[in-house]
Amino acid sequence: MGDSILRGTRTYLAGNLESSSDTTNWRSYIKSELKKLGIISFNPMEQNFTNDTAESDDTRNGLISQRELGKWEDVSTFMKATIEKDLRLIDISDFIIFNFEFDKPTFGTTHELVIAQLQKKPIFLIVKDRTKVPLWIMGLVPEKYIYDSIDDVLEMLSDIHNGVIKIDSSRWRLLKKEFRFAV
Repeated sequence: MGDSILRGTRTYLAGNLESSSDTTNWRSYIKSELKKLGIISFNPMEQNFTNDTAESDDTRNGLISQRELGKWEDVSTFMKATIEKDLRLIDISDFIIFNFEFDKPTFGTTHELVIAQLQKKPIFLIVKDRTKVPLWIMGLVPEKYIYDSIDDVLEMLSDIHNGVIKIDSSRWRLLKKEFRFAV
């Protein structure tokens, strides 16, 4: 496939937010590593569009407080915009990296996984314990696309990028280099 095949491609960094203890560190780490390969990473915790606001732990805690106070309309309005923004990032990404904590409930990340699957995007699924992967997700994502660590995914992407490993899935629909973003 050639050298630097993934330069100028885009990925979305999906993972637990509402019930997670680490919403930012893993995303920052992956983003910095992929930047070295010229891959653009979309972090839902950052402002990615000109007309949106960055999410944060404080924002999420405020939404949880509003929910507890019964301010459903305010929470719903904010979350609808968040869902639209996050799903648009999946739309424009070439592949998706999921970091699941299956022992903590998540509905947004599961929704994003289903959308990525329906769009036939290449999926890299990181799990700490394969024995906790929900049965339904085992039917959605073949085992060869499930990884034990972030570093395993980064190694695979580096190997694909450098031509060491050939892309083995028809899900990869990479734009020709002249149509990609310059990085």
